[in-house]
Amino acid sequence: MDIQNFLTTVGGVYDGAVPVLDAVVSNLTATPNVGTGAIDLAWDSSAQFTGGTVRIERKSSGSFTELTFQNDGIFTYSDDEGVSSTQYTYRVRQLAQGVYSNYSNNATATYP
Repeated sequence: MDIQNFLTTVGGVYDGAVPVLDAVVSNLTATPNVGTGAIDLAWDSSAQFTGGTVRIERKSSGSFTELTFQNDGIFTYSDDEGVSSTQYTYRVRQLAQGVYSNYSNNATATYP
């Protein structure tokens, strides 16, 4: 399936230069979990396709870097690789057929 047909099927735009999926990831939350010593992330997705991934990024200062990725259809992640008492900001986006969605909202929490 070519990019234009893919975007027409799932929703998105392609101006001939940079294809973008319609915003499919939203309502990102980040919650410290003292019991597990992690920050629990959760989000909603309106993705109308399968076979993609969700890219999870975080920063404590400076620029975002990719923390991990996971298959679409999973709407939670527990970040257990942080530093105690450090504030992290997260964002996620969908990747399918080589095309990224826009980023979700940012969500911030302090590592327990």
